[in-house]
Amino acid sequence: MIALMGQALVAYGIWTALGGLYSLVDHWQTLITGFMALGAAYLTYRPVREQLKLTQTQSNAVMRDMLLNRQKELQQAQEAIEEKVYNAVTKLSFALDIFSTDKKLDNDDAFEFSQSLTRAMAWLRVRYVWRNSVSVEMARTKVDESLEKLVSLLDEIWGPHADQQNDDIHRYTKAEWAKVLRRSDEAKEEIQNANFDVINALNAMMMEISREIRAIDSKLSKLDDVLLSA
Repeated sequence: MIALMGQALVAYGIWTALGGLYSLVDHWQTLITGFMALGAAYLTYRPVREQLKLTQTQSNAVMRDMLLNRQKELQQAQEAIEEKVYNAVTKLSFALDIFSTDKKLDNDDAFEFSQSLTRAMAWLRVRYVWRNSVSVEMARTKVDESLEKLVSLLDEIWGPHADQQNDDIHRYTKAEWAKVLRRSDEAKEEIQNANFDVINALNAMMMEISREIRAIDSKLSKLDDVLLSA
């Protein structure tokens, strides 16, 4: 009899516990359902997050390659400008002797420099194939304009040869020929400043290209940090 009563008490205790658990679950059902939904969402999001992370890493790697290619282009542009334009202008500077204000070009020298700078100007207009930013393109335009002015002055210096006063093409009067010679002398006085203008314009263009290269360096540094931490 006592054994039966003990079993009954145990059964009643279990029933009571189950009833309390049911009440607890019923009371917190909404919250439990919410947690289960969050857990399921997290398990679903994990592979998506990894895929997004991989995609971002790949995108950063592609961007890094693009920046490296652009940096290489700009460096090639600088080297080409120095070879095709800067050297020709520098030779004229040495011929003028930048430390002397009374150095003048003769007709033959002016002709040679006119030819070399005309080639440099043509290269800058036609053979310069690198993509420019707005600021670099503006600087390139100024180089072109200053070169054109310099070549024009050189042409005015070498143009009036003595045998051109009356030849198959020219028929100058004495007054007209005197004016041509006078303009040639004036051009010799102006050539120094015109040469400086070209050099300044070239320096400005090179500085703009260097500024873009430094900006790319900064972007590459940030991308490298992100890629290393990925």
